[in-house]
Amino acid sequence: MSTGPMDAPGLSDAERARLEEIARLRIPELEHDHVLDAIVREAAEATGAPIALATAVLDDAQFFLAGHGVGGWLAAARGTPRSWSFCTHAIQGTEPFVIHDATEMPEHADNPLVRNDGVRAYTGIPLITGRGHAVGTLCVADGAAGTLSETQVAVLKELASRVIARLEERVQDGS
Repeated sequence: MSTGPMDAPGLSDAERARLEEIARLRIPELEHDHVLDAIVREAAEATGAPIALATAVLDDAQFFLAGHGVGGWLAAARGTPRSWSFCTHAIQGTEPFVIHDATEMPEHADNPLVRNDGVRAYTGIPLITGRGHAVGTLCVADGAAGTLSETQVAVLKELASRVIARLEERVQDGS
């Protein structure tokens, strides 16, 4: 897994800095983390979503830091191509990125995760570091169309801050 060539032509300064932040956090080296697992499980329980993930959006892939309700090939791969990733869109801003029904959105309806794996609803909270870089998301997904309540989104935001705190803690502890 790579965070990509930091000196690639056409790479914006912002994207270069974001990828450098991923490298600083040693995300490509991340092994199974029980703390992240617990946070992701809490996200699924708080929202009733069958799938919850903490992700990192790398240069060409989305990497699952932790997952709940993910099985089959997705669990084995621990990620997807970045071009399939709803999280790629979520990291473009600072607010929750919400898809109520991906099958109704031309830009997402042909996504293999929608077409083949049945994802319809998605809510992603950008994981923004203390240095201001969105390195990934805490997200939930469902095979049924729908929307989370304001309270559920607030819980996801709080849990996203715990994911970032854990990633930062790992760097400080050298683990």
